[in-house]
Amino acid sequence: TTKRYYDRAGGVMPARLPTLTIGDGTNSWGDFNGTNQAPFSAALDALPTTGGIIYVKRGTYAFTTGLSTAKPLILVGEGVGVSIIQNGDVAVPALTWTGTSFLVIRDITLRVEAGAAVGNILTLTPPILGVAGIRILFENASILGRFQATLNTAGQDNIRARFSNCAFTNGQTAGATILEAVRGIFV
Repeated sequence: TTKRYYDRAGGVMPARLPTLTIGDGTNSWGDFNGTNQAPFSAALDALPTTGGIIYVKRGTYAFTTGLSTAKPLILVGEGVGVSIIQNGDVAVPALTWTGTSFLVIRDITLRVEAGAAVGNILTLTPPILGVAGIRILFENASILGRFQATLNTAGQDNIRARFSNCAFTNGQTAGATILEAVRGIFV
């Protein structure tokens, strides 16, 4: 198997992370194909415990069940409004991240399906005690619907979060809860 790496700038990514691709199976093709959460689940399972990159190709992916991971993850799409992860009427978030290293969401739209009764699109709940260096980056992303981030540093200076060129539209009650100081840049 040939290892591929995603680097949109053409430079060297730290540690050259393994990359898996997801396509919708109609307009785009990848290592895993489909229009629901199944290819994402397979890609997460295929990533090593050290994490990697999941590159989401053009398409709309409607989740009917939630996924959870603690792996370091870079989730990259082909652009806002081009690569779309949509959460249907489920009682759990489309994606829950509980990692201890890094999460990057870039060039993608995450949204709750219109008319969905419940369900956050994304929940971030990294553990904090005894963990150093948690990094969260949202760049060129659109989050439409419920987004919940609970970042509790418990007095530790270990979580850095950055939001750059992002649109957050919340049609329901939820939101970001930051307990104590989270050192980071919010743009």
